[in-house]
Amino acid sequence: MPTSDAPLALGIIGAGIMGERLLGAIHGAADSPVRVAAIWDPSPEALDRVGAAFPAVPRVADSAAVVAASDCVYVASPPASHLGYARAALAAGRSVFCEKPLATDRADARAFVAEAGGAGAVNLPFASSPGVARSERAIDVTLTAGGIPVTLTGRVGGVAADDHNTWTLEGDAGAVRLRDWAIAERRGADGRFEPEPDAIPNEKLRPITLRRQIEGVVRMARGEPHHLATFAEALDVQEVVEAILAL
Repeated sequence: MPTSDAPLALGIIGAGIMGERLLGAIHGAADSPVRVAAIWDPSPEALDRVGAAFPAVPRVADSAAVVAASDCVYVASPPASHLGYARAALAAGRSVFCEKPLATDRADARAFVAEAGGAGAVNLPFASSPGVARSERAIDVTLTAGGIPVTLTGRVGGVAADDHNTWTLEGDAGAVRLRDWAIAERRGADGRFEPEPDAIPNEKLRPITLRRQIEGVVRMARGEPHHLATFAEALDVQEVVEAILAL
């Protein structure tokens, strides 16, 4: 387990967009609590791209070398490979920060959660926010969570923006919502939602969220309380998504 006064040695398996995004967040902060100990990807082109952008990051020969160099392993590879790399890291005594979904096989994901206990976390960005390639084109479903109704509506297309989403909570005292990943809003007496005075858009919030994720990874690797999504919580999310898609 890393000491509290030394940067966490983080290894990265997968040099795609998520790996690069975390690399940028780590190297963009002068006082980062994390140092990148190693990175590997089976694609030489991906590793060359990372090397050009981050020449100081050690590129190693295989995933085992990443595990050997690290205190914590960030698994940012394609979903079908997540559990193989995560199990190898846990077997070597490392903690794991894994991309979502946890796995493509739900039975294997359940078995992994039972094996792993609390030795890792999954990158669900809303867990760190302060404020698969194929799916359906539209979805409308009503769920219940502890007796509370939850309505989910989704569409591909239909808005000018590249991405648009809202999460709304309604109660006896009014309604609040989170819009476009970052903007916290409250519904006024006139029925319109107004943003909080200090709300900032996602493109400006993302570096803050990434920094909070990095800090959460450090606390998780040190066995301290953290705000990241646990393996079990990520599995719950996957189970719900898969159940919706099966409707």
